[in-house]
Amino acid sequence: MNALLLTTLLVLGLASILLLWKKEKRLMGIFNTLFTVTLIQWAATHFNSDGAMALHVLTGVLVVGYLIAQFVPKKAVIGAVSSTILVLAAFFFAGKGEMVFNEGSTVAETKFVVAGILMGALVPFLIRLKLDFLSKWIPALTPGSWSVAVYPLLAGIGFLIASLGSPIYGPLLVGTAFLINSFFDNKRSASTGVSVVALASIPLLLIGEEVNPSLLSADVVGGLLIGAFSLVLLNKLWSGKRSALLVVIAYGIIFATVFGITSAGGTYEQLGGFDAFVAMIIGAGLVNAIKGKTYQGVSLLAPLFAFGLVVPSLLVNEEEESEKKEIITIQTDGKDENGEEVKGPEVLPLNELSGKYNIQAEESVVQFELGKEGSRTKGQFKKVSGTFNITEDLTKASVNVVLDMKDFTTFNSMRDKSLRGEDYFHTDRYPKMTFKGTGFVEKGDGLYEVEGSFTMLGKSKPVTVKIQRIKLEDRIVLIGSGSLDRTEFGMTPNANEGNVVDFNYQAELQK
Repeated sequence: MNALLLTTLLVLGLASILLLWKKEKRLMGIFNTLFTVTLIQWAATHFNSDGAMALHVLTGVLVVGYLIAQFVPKKAVIGAVSSTILVLAAFFFAGKGEMVFNEGSTVAETKFVVAGILMGALVPFLIRLKLDFLSKWIPALTPGSWSVAVYPLLAGIGFLIASLGSPIYGPLLVGTAFLINSFFDNKRSASTGVSVVALASIPLLLIGEEVNPSLLSADVVGGLLIGAFSLVLLNKLWSGKRSALLVVIAYGIIFATVFGITSAGGTYEQLGGFDAFVAMIIGAGLVNAIKGKTYQGVSLLAPLFAFGLVVPSLLVNEEEESEKKEIITIQTDGKDENGEEVKGPEVLPLNELSGKYNIQAEESVVQFELGKEGSRTKGQFKKVSGTFNITEDLTKASVNVVLDMKDFTTFNSMRDKSLRGEDYFHTDRYPKMTFKGTGFVEKGDGLYEVEGSFTMLGKSKPVTVKIQRIKLEDRIVLIGSGSLDRTEFGMTPNANEGNVVDFNYQAELQK
């Protein structure tokens, strides 16, 4: 985590609140520039040299746009021309190279990027001219009243088109164009520009994190609404009579809610977490693009991005880290996602173990997970008991595994207590799960499958389990994997919680 970046964002957030309190509007342009430059320079640290140079040039163009606005008449036509020329120049001068971000590589497609830039730089002015003309006959079409709808519309179209040409960089160009326009004339485009830059910067928070927000998830919908409500609350707060106590209470409620919903994901994934936090930023950014005023957007978005830098540490499950047993899983030689060579474990013949074996409970474990990618619930049985009867003819071999619910954990005591209740595992009535299988069918490379019967909640269903013997010091170790549908055993289907349970195991045997 970058301490300087974190401090900068927090200072910007606090300073914006003070400027709102003092009703100081003269510094709005430079203040929005500082916030935007912070996000652009943060993005530059994650790109290759070509990408970083393009973002440095964009930063320079934004500053030049602000300086020009201090020495020329504040007219919309000058803003439109200046923003168009400056941002297009930034793109054609430095934005044509290969840009690498988070192991992804793109070369900007000119037609999409240019179209997006024009949506933020020139089109708002052209629409304003048209509305000026039409409002002579239709008073309701005054440019000031329609900018509330037109600017977010153009920002959305520009964001989409520019993203097709160059993810992250394209939308940053669009946001910069809107912001430069605001220096010359219409302050409404300032909140739109700040919002576009903030939304374009969200991928910076996602680096290294497993998150796949879905609008079908309740926590994501809740996050969007909470973020939107936060900006609406600030609009009401700063449009009324100033009260230090009310300001403290309002911001306290907002950030306490953000903290509570986000940290709840470390306890119960469907209640909150990183995806809900990202949704809150999106909700706040969208409302700020439509209804934001002066420094209100920065007073919320800057602290949110600062908070986003520390969110991953908040979601670390300390109980899981302390109790989770690492196991070896079935894998073959190949390449990982970074293209580096990966060797699987050394596989040993299974039929050499002819005889009866007990599973060493303390040294054996079953790990499982279910749910959507990015918010999967994980757990394990910390002990496994049972027997293996391995014959020379492996088609006659058998296995009997017992899983005791007292050894079950999802690394959260409150959730485990709920899962052991009548709505889920009903452990008072069904204290154990069992798997019994006969006949190991060879699948090649030392891998076998065994068809068996898995019993849970008093119901038995067929389940196929993979088995492989690996070399691990002088121990006899079997590893494997499988999956089952929990709804087949009587559990209530739930798309958010997940219905298919994937599991891996590692069992140490003793004759």
